[in-house]
Amino acid sequence: MRWAPVLLLGLVMGCGGDASADGFRSGCTANAQCSTGRCQTGGDFPGGLCTTACTSNAGCPEGWSCISNSGGVCMKNCTAAADCASLSASYACNEESLEGSSGGRARVCKGR
Repeated sequence: MRWAPVLLLGLVMGCGGDASADGFRSGCTANAQCSTGRCQTGGDFPGGLCTTACTSNAGCPEGWSCISNSGGVCMKNCTAAADCASLSASYACNEESLEGSSGGRARVCKGR
């Protein structure tokens, strides 16, 4: 029975794409499906993306940036389209404006 919690966690983490311990992943349609509490949908988020609102990169997990989209939202960093494949084939690597007073730009996975 000691393995039951580990097995259950593995099954939950296996749902959707690019699952991670902090809950940021692709594949959602409603906020209740995301441990982050936010399922971002629409053209920039094909298939939905479990993410969170942010005001700067400090509000995002390592490997994600706070982008000026939908009032500030964490999106996965990339350097090439292949970096976005773990989310889905519908994501591409694009340069976007960072949220917050620092400004700047970052390359992130965004819907094609």
